[in-house]
Amino acid sequence: MAYTLYEGPSMLDGGPIFAAVSGIDHVSTNRKTGHMAHIWYMRSDVPPIEAVHTGLDVSQCGACILRGDGTGKGRSCYVTLLRGPNAVYKAYRGGFSKPLPHLAMLATEKIRLGAYGDPASVPTNLTKLWAESSYAFTGYTHQWRTCDPALKRWLMASCDNEEDYYLAKSMGWRTFRIKAKGEIYFAEERNCPASPEGGHKTVCAYCLRCGGTDSSNSRDVAINVHGTGKKHFLKLLNGEGYE
Repeated sequence: MAYTLYEGPSMLDGGPIFAAVSGIDHVSTNRKTGHMAHIWYMRSDVPPIEAVHTGLDVSQCGACILRGDGTGKGRSCYVTLLRGPNAVYKAYRGGFSKPLPHLAMLATEKIRLGAYGDPASVPTNLTKLWAESSYAFTGYTHQWRTCDPALKRWLMASCDNEEDYYLAKSMGWRTFRIKAKGEIYFAEERNCPASPEGGHKTVCAYCLRCGGTDSSNSRDVAINVHGTGKKHFLKLLNGEGYE
């Protein structure tokens, strides 16, 4: 079951989007995150795969370089569209996704604020409400250069290179950086303990390190690029573009 949390214009480009939460009433099978509820942000008028291939995914993904060139070419996002996003979209369009009955349902949940899409695509007051209504949360945004600065309380800046890292730090963000295997960690970074290189020491639901400046954790986090599109990300790091 997915519950609808928001329907309306994207804060990124004004396009029609919805946000929905899944995983409240069943145990997550995500081996990295463990049991967490997941919030998804997507176009409400076209399926996620079509949105990626027409560039309409900018409404929920904004300036994220992992989305590729706007036609699906060079996409390096680790999210597999045919799985979670497609299922949530079908539930939404099929009328199976009902509005969340009451916020108290979030009170015992650990929430992943961005299973797909960017939390900055919805009004800041909603991110604040969902985060503060939950038991605990994690979250990231690729829109840290331009979004409401208040979001740094709940979200980490998603960084893709050294320049991103130091700029985000200068703007007061905690950071989560994707890096190439073997690339060094920067001064305030530690590896993701739920990753292969971190030894799978824990899962996100227990770590909860990735929660913005309101988090009790002060260290930044880095993770080796992963997912089926990682080759495209490595080309971007090498300045090869989306070819």
